[in-house]
Amino acid sequence: LFERRAAHPMLELSLFRRHNFAVGNVETLLMYAGLSLLFFFLLLFLQNAAGYSAVAAGTAGLPVTMLMFLLSKRFGALADRLGPRLFMGFGPMVMAAGLALLTRLGSDVHYAVDLLPPLVIFGLGLSMTVAPLTATVLADADEHNAGLASGINNAIARLAGLLGIALVGALVAGRYGDAADSSVGAFHLAMGISAGLVGVGGILGLIFVRNPEREVQAGGCPGGQLAGAPRDAARHGAREPVLSSR
Repeated sequence: LFERRAAHPMLELSLFRRHNFAVGNVETLLMYAGLSLLFFFLLLFLQNAAGYSAVAAGTAGLPVTMLMFLLSKRFGALADRLGPRLFMGFGPMVMAAGLALLTRLGSDVHYAVDLLPPLVIFGLGLSMTVAPLTATVLADADEHNAGLASGINNAIARLAGLLGIALVGALVAGRYGDAADSSVGAFHLAMGISAGLVGVGGILGLIFVRNPEREVQAGGCPGGQLAGAPRDAARHGAREPVLSSR
């Protein structure tokens, strides 16, 4: 309430009246909550139920990082040509499919057969989503609010991880026990919730994201930063967008 009445607010709430900025941040909240749940509970599961060492469990998720490194910029370039909506819709759905496959794991986990395929599917979906999502959110802000928009989006991503782990952790904590079966059940529940969150984010993106009238240049921000004003803002006096690939 104070920020709404302040003459010079620290948080420009009017940004949330921009359609893609608002929708993109809701999708960010859901997607990064699911992402954090995956890596937090996967580490616990691999060590407590599957008997992996801490090092083996920690390196199990490397294929996701490698796919992001190799493919994110390429999917961003495709989003520049085709528009971000399909990538922000189907990307999270592919992620959700990978998460759903993880609910089939038991206490005997063969990495190449049981764990690697779901992680590859999840990594493909994540690579499809991150650059178009970040670029679309930031492209919907005026040039002078680009830094603020980036800060808001990053804060929402971090908050999503904290809330997801805290709330879902409290929900599944009672399922953990000394027996491996109880840890497996807790992991399945966490992955089911994660898949649901990410899938809902994809549905929101597919239905509500609008392809911008100009290129968002997602290919230049695979991880990614973009500053600029969309054309509808430029018509009302904002300067033309300035893009940064840092």
